[in-house]
Parts: sequence; C-alpha cells; structure tokens
Amino acid sequence: ATPQPTATPQPTATPQPTPSDWIDDPVPSPTASDWIDDSVPTAAPTWPVLPENPSLYDELNANPFFYSILKGLVDTAHIQPLLKGEGKPINLTLFAPSNVQFEQLEAARPGILEELRADPVKLVGLLTYHMLPEIVTYAEFEAQPHEKESYATLYPDEEIKVKRTNLRINNHADMVGVPRPPVSNGILHGVSAVLTKPLDEPDVLDKPTYFAPLDEKTFAHVWFQRQGWVQ
Repeated sequence: ATPQPTATPQPTATPQPTPSDWIDDPVPSPTASDWIDDSVPTAAPTWPVLPENPSLYDELNANPFFYSILKGLVDTAHIQPLLKGEGKPINLTLFAPSNVQFEQLEAARPGILEELRADPVKLVGLLTYHMLPEIVTYAEFEAQPHEKESYATLYPDEEIKVKRTNLRINNHADMVGVPRPPVSNGILHGVSAVLTKPLDEPDVLDKPTYFAPLDEKTFAHVWFQRQGWVQ
C-alpha cells in the first residue's frame, strides 16, 4: 500500500490580550469615596450670628466675607449711628454692594477706594445714594404700579429707578441674593454693582446747602445732625 503523506502541523495561534488582561485584579479601582479624608470632619455651613434685635450695621458687621469693604467705608464716613438706628432712628432700605462689586469698581477705576476714603463729601454722597428713607421689600418693589419706579434716596434731591419686572436699578445693577427679612431699622438688599451716579455726574455732589466744608472727622455726624437723624 502506498503510504499516506503526513499532515504538516499548523502553527499554534498566539492568543491576543483582552482588556481584562491589563487589569490588576488585586488592586481595586479608586472610587469617589476614596478621595474623602474621613479623619477631617466636614464643617457644615453656618449663617452669621446676629445679636438680638439687630440693626443694618450689625448685619454688615456679621458678614465680613461679603461686606467688609462697605462696612469700612461706613466707618470712615462716621455714619455708623445712622445704620445702627441711634439718635433719631430712621427706617432704611440699604442697597449693599459686596466686596466683589467694590473690587470690580477698583479694577475699573484704579485708586477710587482711596479717593473715596480721602473725600468725605464724595464718600457720604455715594453711601447715601445707596439708601432709601423707607423699608421696601422685594415683594413690594415687584408689586408697585408701573408708574411707581422712582424712589427718593437718602442723598438729597436724588432718586433711583427700580424696574418692578426684573428689579434692575438705574438700568445698571440688579438686586441679587436671597431676600432678607427686615432688621430693627431697615432692610438690606444685595446688588450686582456699585451705583456710581454720584461719581459719574459731578454736579450731583454740588449741593452747598447740604455739604458745607467741615472737618473730615465731624463732617458726616454734623450733616446728619442737621437732618435730625442723630444727636
């Protein structure tokens, strides 16, 4: 019989690696919890602690992260009694720019904060332009009839406009943040920018009847004495 040819052995195929071959099973992949250091307790956010029957000044003082610059300007202007409700108290609505808004103003106008600190007339004018001599809440702004958009400020003979549809002030700044409840002598509203009309229009500050030259340390106090708001 004729012998049959022997079959040539075929080469054995080399197995291809699979994705699982690259995973080192003994070492588990990290999860989100692996990045948390359990040994350091996470502090719960806290709200500022206000004294009993707080004033607008207390509210600024309790929020240095937001209002340390504004409080510092109030102190420099010596109008703390007004925001503390001392002397002859007056209810106020305070539009309060935060530290961020004052830093933005400083970036746009380098040196403006030092200029304000050195000029009591300009500083008191700017601060009182951010105040209304009445308490007006968010809801009350929104509920005003359309024709009632102008509000007299504490700055003599000057008004601001607040659109009731979007709470925009002077078409320049928005009321921002969570609505706050009134305190003992007024209410504070956060705003998205410093209201700069007293800086942009020099004639706004030209009120000799109200702003006679006075010593810097006594200027604001004497001016508010004239209005009967402090003793």
